[in-house]
Amino acid sequence: MVTKLSRKQKKRRYKSFRTKSCKKQKKTIKKTIKKRKKRQLMKGGSITNILSKHQNNSLIEIGRGGFGTVVLDEPQSKSVYKISNKLNTCREWHYESNIYKKLNKFDIDTNLCKLVKMKDSYFDKNTCAMELTRAYNPFGINETYTVQPHFQYETLTYKNKLRGLFLGINELVEHNIFTHENIPIYIADLGVLMARLHYKIKNDGYDIELFISKRENEPTKIYIGDFDLSQFYEDVPDIERLAWSFEAVAYFPIEGKLYDIFSNNYIEEAKKYNMESVANDVLYKYIN
Repeated sequence: MVTKLSRKQKKRRYKSFRTKSCKKQKKTIKKTIKKRKKRQLMKGGSITNILSKHQNNSLIEIGRGGFGTVVLDEPQSKSVYKISNKLNTCREWHYESNIYKKLNKFDIDTNLCKLVKMKDSYFDKNTCAMELTRAYNPFGINETYTVQPHFQYETLTYKNKLRGLFLGINELVEHNIFTHENIPIYIADLGVLMARLHYKIKNDGYDIELFISKRENEPTKIYIGDFDLSQFYEDVPDIERLAWSFEAVAYFPIEGKLYDIFSNNYIEEAKKYNMESVANDVLYKYIN
């Protein structure tokens, strides 16, 4: 037997349905607006506009190599743009852009150490470009080379024309980029971030690079980028490749108090993903 609803009951039910529907609609609209705002905040200028400026030589070139050029656009100072018109390079960058798209889906950053983000990309038959997070040179906004920390060395100053300036611990302190007191805090965060990269996202970080970013009156940040040779894995990682993310360049401490801090935080974070034994194998390979 079907029970008929009174006019009052129907009205009440319709009102309830309408309220829920409106709330749901408002929630969807808010989410859409929030996503759009987030995209707008992340992106700089239109990449097609940047390419046009590049053709007119109105950008600041900060790097050049066999791969292409890295440029700055003054109105979009929070980004750098990698641009190339070489077919082989564009194939490699297309692969790297897909890696960045995957990485962008996760938030594994700490307060002090972060992944470089890809904000936009452009690929056609003749040209390719990527808009990436900018790491600000600690020696001033007009200095366009990268500064890279080498925590394995007590003292080091080496400048490579293509890759940037490499500094050891004493030099990083001497130039007020870090202090002897806060370096252990950064090292702890590096351990956490690398474990998240290896075991939460499941990217091996093969041949990554570390960049220092420091603006006036803001704390120093360490950015991890250059994922073009890295790979994602499904279940079982390649220990050799994970260890190489530490071995390739002397970014990470390898002995003493700083290594203890780094390794302890790396293993503790790996435990959250049931990867403690793998993390131990990786560190053993790294230091031996």
